[in-house]
Amino acid sequence: MLQALIVEDDAVVRLTLAQAAEAEGFGVVSCESVAGARGALEKASFDIVLLDVKLPDGSGLDLLKSLQTRAATEVVLLTAHGSEQDSIEARQFGASTYLKKPVSESQLKAILANVARAHELKTEVENLRDELRNLGQFGDILGSSQVMQKLYDKITRVAPTDATVLIVGESGTGKEMVAKTIHEFSLRRTGPYLPINCGAIAPNLIESELFGH
Repeated sequence: MLQALIVEDDAVVRLTLAQAAEAEGFGVVSCESVAGARGALEKASFDIVLLDVKLPDGSGLDLLKSLQTRAATEVVLLTAHGSEQDSIEARQFGASTYLKKPVSESQLKAILANVARAHELKTEVENLRDELRNLGQFGDILGSSQVMQKLYDKITRVAPTDATVLIVGESGTGKEMVAKTIHEFSLRRTGPYLPINCGAIAPNLIESELFGH
């Protein structure tokens, strides 16, 4: 089950957030302070953290900084008195969304649903990946040697992320096949995969080809 951590000192808001998360299928742990949140994070991992900025024993931004190493955790900051500087700082430290209170029920539901869907897709990809590796196949790539397993590990690490990938190799080594496999194991695999041979496009036309006139 997906897990949500709610860090909010207002009991009414805390209950409202918990009910919304439970309605989307999340298990919920609630606390009302930075210290309580740190204790919860030491005991378990969470798929999403709904974090109030102003807490009785400190700032939610301080807690957010310590969450930077938890790449799999989505962090949503909540505040009644948000500023543009807070929003910039929040994103710098890894918050995915910054919502003002009272939080819109539709916005919160959409965020929770997106986290659930991303987790579902990631699980599907991992199951498919393990199944194919056991058969000596990874997407369209064939091979079960140690060298190929290292390649599969690299694809597995980068595919679920939004990182830009540079694939380097001699002609005929399968660079485009690796690119396609990364797409197939990404969270965008339901969208189109569009290979473009940039070398075949004149330098003065490539911007128009990619982005329009």
